Amino acid sequence: MDQTNLNNIHVLVTRPEHQAQGLCQALEKSGATALPFPVLEITDPQDIASAKKTVQQLENYNWLIFISANAVERAFALMEQENVVLPDSCKVAAIGRSTADKLHELKVKEVLIPQQRFDSEGLLAQPELSELTGQKVLIFRGEGGREILGKTLQQQGAEVVHVAVYRRVKPDGDLDKIEKNSVDIAIVTSNQSIQNLWQMAGKKHQRWLKQVALVVMSERNRECAKKTGYQGEIIVASQQNDEGLLAAVQQWKNKNRARKGPMADKNSGA
Repeated sequence: MDQTNLNNIHVLVTRPEHQAQGLCQALEKSGATALPFPVLEITDPQDIASAKKTVQQLENYNWLIFISANAVERAFALMEQENVVLPDSCKVAAIGRSTADKLHELKVKEVLIPQQRFDSEGLLAQPELSELTGQKVLIFRGEGGREILGKTLQQQGAEVVHVAVYRRVKPDGDLDKIEKNSVDIAIVTSNQSIQNLWQMAGKKHQRWLKQVALVVMSERNRECAKKTGYQGEIIVASQQNDEGLLAAVQQWKNKNRARKGPMADKNSGA
């Protein structure tokens, strides 16, 4: 990241407030102006009692799979509350690099992650998960997560249990506080974030927001953005972590080097 030079670039950062600080600092260090605008709040699941009960039974599982960094943070917080330690007998997998990084921070040494695409399909492509007959798998996720991972693992012989350890809530927010001519590019890291940003913008701000370039985490995010109504350039980060997001912003800047200021057509209201 030493070669990252984002001078004069204004970046809308839509991560939850507690997860945005590191990325904002990295952007500022690279010369960009970070504009925090959380479009998600992370809170307890509606059935916290069930989550606590499941955490107390980790030794019953062969595999623990974490869907996101939020899942890691919330699951380990529950483990600490319930005086539970990660059993040595459990194998651990993560959907992407940022999730694996969070596990490594918590002293989990061996984590299975996808080698290419960082999503459920990428994890399912790993040979370690191809034959799970008779094994029990616990998937830590947020409420309302995708079902493809669990269903496919069941088809491959596993007994699968899902546990929701957090809930995503759309916060109150107003893009009136963000000058429309100051946003060059926005970082949005989930489908729900993409949709929440669009809804929070409302018709008043969607007119210019739809032209703003986006950095996203996956091809699924790209497709979601297009379906939602975004028409600007969409860059998929090569890595699902802060370094990958910064590199994607730099990639966008390099392609648009001739542009000195914010996008000219945002003033048109197109």
